[in-house]
Amino acid sequence: MLRGYEERQEVHNTITAYFVTNLMNLFGKSLKSSMTVEKLMKPLLGTKKKSPSGRKADEDYLRTLFNLAKK
Repeated sequence: MLRGYEERQEVHNTITAYFVTNLMNLFGKSLKSSMTVEKLMKPLLGTKKKSPSGRKADEDYLRTLFNLAKK
């Protein structure tokens, strides 16, 4: 459920960025270079991939927090 929500938010943010970049390029005559959707979305997207060791540490922490046994 969470993954679907995140994907819908990403689509919504991309559509919004598309229209904002069009407005910036149309009215932003003082820009040195034209704005692209990728440039505008870069801070929003960030890095999505977690390292395997970070995932393992998160998993171990949650198992101890909720007193779950390892499978």
